[in-house]
Amino acid sequence: MSSDMPLPRKIQDDDVEWEYIKGEEGRSDVVRWKTFLGGVDADAEKAANNTQGITMGVCEVPPGAKLDAHYHAEHEVYYVQHGSGEVLLGDKTVTVESGSCIYVPGDLTHGIKNQGEATLTLLWIFPTDTWSEVRYHMQTEQDF
Repeated sequence: MSSDMPLPRKIQDDDVEWEYIKGEEGRSDVVRWKTFLGGVDADAEKAANNTQGITMGVCEVPPGAKLDAHYHAEHEVYYVQHGSGEVLLGDKTVTVESGSCIYVPGDLTHGIKNQGEATLTLLWIFPTDTWSEVRYHMQTEQDF
C-alpha cells in the first residue's frame, strides 16, 4: 500500500461530533450532520477520517425542519435510513421514506423537508476527497 494512500479504518457513530449551521449548535429543531469519511483537509496526515475520492456522513432533519434548496458542482447520493419527507430535485418534488435512494446530479438545485412525525435520517455521499471541497450555493428564496 502506498504511503500517500489513506489507511483502512472503522469509525463509530460516537467518534464523530454533530455539526450545525453557525448559531444553531445544540438546538433540537434544526438540521445537523456528521461527516464520517472525508471530513478533513486532504493533506492532513493520519486523520481518522481522511479518504480519497469519497466523502460520507449522515444528516438528521427533525419534524417540520428542512435543508433549504441549494446546489453544488458535485454529484450527491441520499439514502433515507429513517423517516419520511420530500426532496426537491430541480423543479420537481419527490416523496421519500426509509429505504429511498436519491441520486442528485451536480449543479441541480435540491433540498429536503421532513413532513413526518419522526426525525428523517439520511446517509449522504459525495465523490470528493473531503467535504470541505463542496461549495454550497443556497437558494433560500426557492421554497418547496
